Amino acid sequence: MVSNGSKLYMLGLPQPISQDFGKKTAMAGILPHELILEILSWLPVTSLMRFRCVSKTWKFLISDDPYLVKLHMERSSRNPQILLMARQRYKSQCFMASLGSLPCLIQNPAPSSCGRILRCPKPYKYVFGSCNGLLSLHHSLSTNECEEHWVCFWNPATKICSRPSPSLRLNYGMGVQYDINFGFGYDDRRDSYKVVAMVLDSSTQRTSVWVYCMGDVCWRRTIMTSPAFLTFDSNGYSLNGTVNWIGYSFEESKFEELQIFMYDLKNDSCRYLSVPETEASEFTSMGVLNGCLCVSFDERRT
Repeated sequence: MVSNGSKLYMLGLPQPISQDFGKKTAMAGILPHELILEILSWLPVTSLMRFRCVSKTWKFLISDDPYLVKLHMERSSRNPQILLMARQRYKSQCFMASLGSLPCLIQNPAPSSCGRILRCPKPYKYVFGSCNGLLSLHHSLSTNECEEHWVCFWNPATKICSRPSPSLRLNYGMGVQYDINFGFGYDDRRDSYKVVAMVLDSSTQRTSVWVYCMGDVCWRRTIMTSPAFLTFDSNGYSLNGTVNWIGYSFEESKFEELQIFMYDLKNDSCRYLSVPETEASEFTSMGVLNGCLCVSFDERRT
């Protein structure tokens, strides 16, 4: 993009720091602002985090320029990283995540040998989603009267964790038992990240959908579904402004066909999708691959 190697170094690519470093970085003003953004948008996040220390101008440019953030997001999506989550044995409250590239994982399937090991900040115990480089974390507490749930957003590149969300409080009653699962996605219409909670109340056999938008002061209940929907794969998967679960709809303990519950973050609406028809198969989980929802299944226990 820039033929002159010295100018490329001035834009922040690693090189030994010399006495002329201040003069060289000052010369970066020779380049148009648009060209600087263009070059920075192709750099990995780890490099950008280091280059914030060059000057206050660079710190503001990398951290707060919305155009650079969106441009970098679009280009980094072409080289996605794989997030592997694991719980340490005998340490129920210690979760780790390994972040690496897909080619690296294919060449060496051992999770510990590929990528960076990330430890979730306390007191969060569970990573339930990722979107545009952000991870969503969950923490909960239970008493005899209720259970409370909190979520937060964590950027492993900057190591910045957001404040806890307001609590989602579920009160117990006679025979009341809850099953709750979370999903995480991005609403490009409102330019906001959202957490969706699917709460199944076994006493009423209804599933309610609660939504928390980053920066809100409370959770909103948007939908009450009947018949209830029992998620088979606990995590909700984000795709094109929707969050999706695979599971069963049921009424009066009678299960219906296996379906996909799709929640639209833009319109706060939902619809049901049928899963592909196969013979003698049982779907076990769902994921996202190349912009498509994908289901995996066991056929005759193979």
